[in-house]
Amino acid sequence: MSRELRLYGTGACLLTGSFMPDSFEAVDASETNPFLAISLTIEPKLCDQAIAFLSEKEAIGSETGNSKIFSLYEADEGLLDAFLRLSELALHPEHAALFSDIVKREIYLRVLTSPVGRAFSQLYVSGTAENKIRRAVDWLSAHFSQPIDHSSVAEKVGMSTASYYRRFREIVGSTPSQFVRNLRLTEAKRLMIDEQFEAAQACYRVGYDSPTYFSREFRNLFGESPAKHVKRIAAEMQ
Repeated sequence: MSRELRLYGTGACLLTGSFMPDSFEAVDASETNPFLAISLTIEPKLCDQAIAFLSEKEAIGSETGNSKIFSLYEADEGLLDAFLRLSELALHPEHAALFSDIVKREIYLRVLTSPVGRAFSQLYVSGTAENKIRRAVDWLSAHFSQPIDHSSVAEKVGMSTASYYRRFREIVGSTPSQFVRNLRLTEAKRLMIDEQFEAAQACYRVGYDSPTYFSREFRNLFGESPAKHVKRIAAEMQ
């Protein structure tokens, strides 16, 4: 899977139903024009409660989209205000213990009633192909540095191998093997940049057996050798 580029600006909401390897660049950010973002890790229990509540009222967003594991759309004032209130609770731990779950449920409700709500909800409704693939992605994200038998992963989530491969590509946008490759290479990149790993160290840490093969895969994804890529990123960060 090659990298997919998405451009978005002020007020945009990037919604991912599970972990996806990514990197971003803030264009034209400065002290007078800062890049500010708030992220919220989805808590399945709270999300399930919101889905159950809206399902009873038949109020989940009606547009299905492409049932992708990620979506990008413009947040409305209500969603932005809910995120602001959640961030303000971080300054008051005594209030956060009482109100944070309430505000999080509001955020889930607002997302689920948005144009991407129907597609997003399918990732958390038990028995759907989207839910099974989301669980497969979660498992792969936790075990990507180990040898992986995708037929066993399909069995873990209750799918035939053929259906697993077909629906994985439809929902995630890559084959399972390509997804694992991207997880490994993105983590290797992080290790080299943030923790000053040498390329060979990162190679073995993320599950590759051959530094030569690792370097070739890295170049195919990022367009540069590991050493050149890390050097360029380091220079840009200065």
